[in-house]
Amino acid sequence: MASMAASISHEVSQPLTGIIANAGASLQLLAKAKPDIDEVRAALRDIVDEGQRASSVLDGIRSMFRNDHGERTTVAVNDLIGEVLAVVRGELDAHQVSLRSELSGGLPTVLASPTQLQQVFLNLILNAEQAILG
Repeated sequence: MASMAASISHEVSQPLTGIIANAGASLQLLAKAKPDIDEVRAALRDIVDEGQRASSVLDGIRSMFRNDHGERTTVAVNDLIGEVLAVVRGELDAHQVSLRSELSGGLPTVLASPTQLQQVFLNLILNAEQAILG
């Protein structure tokens, strides 16, 4: 139970950290004499993305506890991995962790829950980051 609580905490704290950091940056950008609206807009987009990520994580957790494995659909795994990499890129960059991916082209689609697969890939990447950082 403690392990699951730690995992859930980790999954939710990542996007919340991004939301807080981007909101703080937005406030600082807006406090400038001539705010760069494009930078503020980009930070606000990041807040929306991180909020959606947190929501997705919570939806997946609710699904697991309902013994509902999520709606299954055909999934292009490379596209799904690309989405996850886009989400974690900022986190990895912030800790100066580089990531190189080599995805095979022409893979068939799989029948799966996209949210659950995203969580699996996200966990693998974040666990690897934690192992690197010690």
